[in-house]
Amino acid sequence: MKHWKNLLVCLLAGVLALGVLTACSGLGSVNTGTDAEKAAELAQQLGVAHTQELDNTAKAVAEWFVQEPDSLRVSGLDLVYTVALDADGNMGYTNDLNKFLYWSGCYGVPDDVTVALLLDDSAAMTAWLYAPQADSAAAKLLNDAAGHNEMGAAFIDYNGTAYVVAVFR
Repeated sequence: MKHWKNLLVCLLAGVLALGVLTACSGLGSVNTGTDAEKAAELAQQLGVAHTQELDNTAKAVAEWFVQEPDSLRVSGLDLVYTVALDADGNMGYTNDLNKFLYWSGCYGVPDDVTVALLLDDSAAMTAWLYAPQADSAAAKLLNDAAGHNEMGAAFIDYNGTAYVVAVFR
């Protein structure tokens, strides 16, 4: 009986230690993915066609967006990714989002594709990229959709709330 108690104490201590180690970041969950039905619905709201090819581009951008979970935060209805500005790289491209993404390590966005993320570079040596909450994305993406015919989207689930990365052509 005494050995069982010692074994139980050790087992509980191990479970508690594992719980502490797995929850040390406190960031919760971050997942990316595509949802053709949601993307098609959003495209319809914006008056453009939905394409799987652009979903794949959007997913690549979304995966880059969440690569550093410590750099994510929520501001209002947007998911915000903080990006360090580098004088030898991305800093010179804050007026061209596609080039900024490339020089920040997000490769594979074709030149003829418009990525619908808001870029704020108003602080020295830091920029913020904003992805809108999926539920309110249509209103925020209207200006980005203007003049385009096709759209793709990927969704980021951050602590149970969906955000969208949309791309247009």
